[in-house]
Amino acid sequence: MAPDVVEQRVQGRVARQQLLDRENAPHFEAVVDESVLHRVVGSRAVMRAQLERLLELSERPKITLRVIPFKAGALPSGNKFIILRFASAEVKDVVFIEGLTGDVYLEDPDEVETYNATFRTLVKLAASTDKTRAIIAAMIPSYGLPSASRRRFEHPLA
Repeated sequence: MAPDVVEQRVQGRVARQQLLDRENAPHFEAVVDESVLHRVVGSRAVMRAQLERLLELSERPKITLRVIPFKAGALPSGNKFIILRFASAEVKDVVFIEGLTGDVYLEDPDEVETYNATFRTLVKLAASTDKTRAIIAAMIPSYGLPSASRRRFEHPLA
């Protein structure tokens, strides 16, 4: 990607993350495949810091994070999508899909329901929030020395 596109996407992600730090933060629910915990992006130190940040965020009351373990098998969706749900019932859900050549917003109720159903299936395949924290915590030592602030969790499969 062109450097200006990369910078634009980074700025967008930073802005989205800042929403979670607001006093009146929205509810955020994420389901991620276990493979992302193993794929080094940046460096081992960056991965360790990212996993520690996920642990920290996962303890907030308005954030729900779940990992789909490898043992869940094939997933019903191979692409990343975000369902935007608004506080006002008058504003319908929208699905946001970040693409390589452009972003897509889906508003058709049937298409949105397909993504809602897929998300519900992914949640069913995912580990509980407590097991998710344990899975993430178990990965941190593989990326080097843990930080002093990291809490210790038992891995559910240990």
